[in-house]
Amino acid sequence: MVPVVTIVTALTLSSFGIGLCSELDHCQLQAIIDGHPDRIEVYGYVGQIYEGRGDHDNARRVYTNGFLRGAHESVRQSTPKSLISQRLCSLLFREKQSRRESQPFADQRWQYHLYAEAFDRWKIPSSIPNLAEILAGLFDNYPLDSLMVEACTKHTIQEPHSYNAFANLGKMHMIMDDITAAIFHFEAAKQLIPVGQIIRGDEIVRLLDDCYRFQTKRYQFNHQDSHKAIEQHRASVQNMPTSRNHFDFAQTLMISTPDDIELIEHHISTANAARVEEVNQQYGFKPRRWLADKWEDIGVVLDMSGYSLADTSRCSVVGNAFLPGSAFGVVPTEFPDQTIIAVELRGAMMESASGIITSPQNGVFFGPHITKASDYVGGINKPIIELDEVVAFSPGGYSNYYHFLIEGLSQLALSRELYPNTTIILPDTKHAREAATIFGIADVVLYNHTANSYRFRKLLMIDWRDTSRLLSSTKMYLRRIQPPAKALLLVRQRMLHHVGAVMHAKRPIRAIYVTRANSGMIRSVVNEDLLLEALYDAVGYSCLTVFQANQNTTLSEQAELFSQASLVIGPHGAGLSNILFSPNDSILVYFPTMPMSDPCFLNIAASVNVSVQPIADLTAYYFGPYHLSQEKIDSVSDKLELIISDRGWTRGDICNSNQPDYNHDL
Repeated sequence: MVPVVTIVTALTLSSFGIGLCSELDHCQLQAIIDGHPDRIEVYGYVGQIYEGRGDHDNARRVYTNGFLRGAHESVRQSTPKSLISQRLCSLLFREKQSRRESQPFADQRWQYHLYAEAFDRWKIPSSIPNLAEILAGLFDNYPLDSLMVEACTKHTIQEPHSYNAFANLGKMHMIMDDITAAIFHFEAAKQLIPVGQIIRGDEIVRLLDDCYRFQTKRYQFNHQDSHKAIEQHRASVQNMPTSRNHFDFAQTLMISTPDDIELIEHHISTANAARVEEVNQQYGFKPRRWLADKWEDIGVVLDMSGYSLADTSRCSVVGNAFLPGSAFGVVPTEFPDQTIIAVELRGAMMESASGIITSPQNGVFFGPHITKASDYVGGINKPIIELDEVVAFSPGGYSNYYHFLIEGLSQLALSRELYPNTTIILPDTKHAREAATIFGIADVVLYNHTANSYRFRKLLMIDWRDTSRLLSSTKMYLRRIQPPAKALLLVRQRMLHHVGAVMHAKRPIRAIYVTRANSGMIRSVVNEDLLLEALYDAVGYSCLTVFQANQNTTLSEQAELFSQASLVIGPHGAGLSNILFSPNDSILVYFPTMPMSDPCFLNIAASVNVSVQPIADLTAYYFGPYHLSQEKIDSVSDKLELIISDRGWTRGDICNSNQPDYNHDL
């Protein structure tokens, strides 16, 4: 037996990198263990020697033997009881992490897990080839995983006040894809951070942020789980109150609890304020920039209320005006008209195409159209283009068809009415360039490039203000981005004139089904072919057009097609924006979202006198698909039978029915 003093000397020397123990061969090291099988230091430092040699197999064997034996004796009082469990936990974790990083889909593992969660919650087969095989490959069911869990857990039991113990256990659960357990132990570790340990605090906050973001995405796929998503968002902003986390929280609230306007406004405002401060810190702005909450903070607001059409637009909703199963299931039928305003700003700077404005007094205004907080980057390191007097607009998400057509062109149409001879700046997109031609402004338009910032001697902004809180049926946050009827009618008039739609003409009755087959599973219709068969049967194969826009579909093509449609059918999605061009007294058979978070298409219908017939039992959560059943298909068919009978159309051949003159006037 090797004397204990020799062991202590050897172990002490090895801990300082002196070569006594490192020179011992395998048999000698094993003899030390055999001679002192209950000594904690023996297993710890012999294992360390093997690790130093890169012999992880023997290191793992030594730690495992000591752990399973329950070695408990110490030569020195300073030796922690957790030495063996900590070393074994750490080694097995590093090995598992290395195996994970070598997997073909390692950098996409969480995304594939989210795909699996989505298909499971949507209760549909996977549309991703070999998803099960990919997940199986990512699972890495290693025989020693249970030992790793046991060792890492015992470390926390032996050191219940150790930050490292709980942080390592959290990392272990994270790499095993048990995010709920990872969060629990990271939160425990966060409470154990020693005072002044900023680096440790930053590490655990970032790890928690990753976990909370994954959890919020896990629960975004159906309304039943949305309260869990909200809980995770709430924890996320408490852990890391960044602009991104507050904005993402607000977006989930808009969809899940759309009438919780005060809370949504709080998180939008907090996100914007946080973003301004993040950019202040990044660039050291002096004086510091501050968040402007409203137009009045940065400019002079001119009331154009006398330019509006009426106090209220009414939408004819036929059938059940309430959707079952939700406190937010009201289908609104009245839309108090928005108040049109013009804003004059002097010396303001606009950051690229985002529309975010910085005033000469350093106020930063994100605008009322739900601009992402992250779009504000401070305008640093970009050329500043000096301009004189310009009209601009900033639709939220101007690359999205709905936002550009409905918000953007509404602002464009109003600006042409109010400031017909003033230069206008538009985002540099295909649709914007087409719109410049349609509106006849090619000679007075500038295109806003993301590489530039712009400073204006005089900037004119056209906007509107929400008054929808006067009616409970339209008390939704997203109501504020829906344009007034006056603006929509101006866009309609200009577009129909451009495509040559005759205001009064006899044409075949057309039906259009707007598919979302190219949108993944977000508000797409599962087994849509079964529904289409029912639609063809009701209206006729030659009378139904299945419309699916792509990146090459022009504004004009869509306006021309929908100007011929007496009947539009489809799920909630940007393609339904084109009812703006349908003849007066057309019908929209609408598949709503649940909850009814964004009545944007009903607002359009109310403005242009399109009747809406919602299918109350065919609904989808905003981030999920529409599920069909024979009963739901029958509901659509029954609705069409009533419409065809009421209009006097010919069933199975509606385009050869007697049709009154088309009327695009109101």
